[in-house]
Amino acid sequence: MPAAMGIGNECPYHLEKGDNGEPLANPIWWTHDQKWTFGQNPQDISLLETCTLTLPEGYSYSPWSTLKTDDHTMHFIQAGPTLSRQFGIMKYKWVPNGASEVQTAWADNGWTFDDGYFGYGCAGVETDGNYLYTAAGDLTNTEIAESDFRYWDIDDGTMLKKIDLKEYWCLGGTWYTRWRLNSGPNVGPRMTRDDHLILSSGNSDTYQILDPLAGFEDDTELINSINGNGDCVGDALVPGVLEVCGPQDVYVYDFEVDKYNFQVFPCYDMGAVSFALVAPDGTGVQYMAYAG
Repeated sequence: MPAAMGIGNECPYHLEKGDNGEPLANPIWWTHDQKWTFGQNPQDISLLETCTLTLPEGYSYSPWSTLKTDDHTMHFIQAGPTLSRQFGIMKYKWVPNGASEVQTAWADNGWTFDDGYFGYGCAGVETDGNYLYTAAGDLTNTEIAESDFRYWDIDDGTMLKKIDLKEYWCLGGTWYTRWRLNSGPNVGPRMTRDDHLILSSGNSDTYQILDPLAGFEDDTELINSINGNGDCVGDALVPGVLEVCGPQDVYVYDFEVDKYNFQVFPCYDMGAVSFALVAPDGTGVQYMAYAG
């Protein structure tokens, strides 16, 4: 990573294979507006590519974008009107050191919208090349339970299917509803190397690994594994466990998955160099610190 790069709140896409599906000699760190190829001189900031993303007035977007698997110049990102919080998906072309180009031939002039709030924080859109995937869960909604997993046609932007996830994410309870009815998912979906998806949240310990292709054929086959056993990893606001987890403000705001499907996420308000570790089956391991 170049020393001068300020990534801020970016959620990078780690590109390991080229348009032909073959492994790249030099993987690429890629966000919706920045691109860095590993193996270059990290002190040479001129090697950092950028692409300006301009949205209509009053619109906002998730910082997480995904790339078309057979044409990495084509990106998809969640965006929509800020006030209505009705987020949709936009398709645009990455232009090296230039301005992005909305693909107006896709969906409705380059956009596809649907009801519901499409996430919070680093939630976004993902693809395995078969479909586009999003997760809906409005953390700010205290009146209507909402949580589902959505499939979109990658070629024309049509929403193909919606699978209800309320029983896992909209838990209720006296300690919970005083804050939010919906716990998420608000982090993810994030694609693993074996084409599974991970959903997580900053407001519960729920952590799901999904098999999207199996779920498209049969709703009951969507969830590969789930953690929600109160083991403290990822919990927030739960009475009796704050002494173990740390302060009440502990939550997940981003995460990464290694090739064995272990999830690592930073722990907000526990120091910049502490993190939590979750095993591939969803079992929380523990909080760890690598400073001092």
